[in-house]
Amino acid sequence: FLVEAKNSMRIPDFIKTDEELRAYLAMMLACEGYITWSARNKEKTDKPTTEFDVVILTNTNEILVSEVEDVLRRYGYVPSKTLYSDMGNVARDRYGRRYVTTKRAYRLLVGRREEVQKVLRWLGPLPHPMKEVYRIWALRLLEQANGRPIRWVEAQKIKDYLDELYEKSVETGRCRAKIFFEKVQHEMNTANMVDRRPLKAQTAPTQLTYTLNDKQTSGKEVRHKSYE
Repeated sequence: FLVEAKNSMRIPDFIKTDEELRAYLAMMLACEGYITWSARNKEKTDKPTTEFDVVILTNTNEILVSEVEDVLRRYGYVPSKTLYSDMGNVARDRYGRRYVTTKRAYRLLVGRREEVQKVLRWLGPLPHPMKEVYRIWALRLLEQANGRPIRWVEAQKIKDYLDELYEKSVETGRCRAKIFFEKVQHEMNTANMVDRRPLKAQTAPTQLTYTLNDKQTSGKEVRHKSYE
């Protein structure tokens, strides 16, 4: 269900119930969104309070972002759609690979404090361990404050610690991805696995080397170009 929903570039028609919609939005937040909090009025006071943001998704498909925005408005939220990144920006993906953006990316943000608390409760557990930790701590801070301002000095320590854990988890993911890639690459290089990805995405060598032990070649190394 979630794989089909993620691959669709709009809210799929097979999502009918509130529970299915909740699961879809929780999946989108886990894959393309984030939860954060920061200091408010930091430049104007030495005792800033804390503001919370929930980004439901960040996507280059403006139609998808607009559809999700309309759905959230029907549920009583007031999200804001803003430009997240423009075309031509240099960025890095979660594995540290450099790329240049070719499309504008938009994000859908819920920022009102009462709406943040409401949407985090409604979405429930997120299918992403670290983002679920952010959700739990954001709810905990908001519920403990019970409507009172939350001093940034109270929330900053938690935020910094979670950010550190998140960076460690990303680095661990990069290391595991590199090990897995090198293993698969070796399998393809030694012809134990066929690279069936699209031609421009293939990384297996196209030059296969083998030795013919006959009188014509005198045991010389022969290169054969494979187009498979």
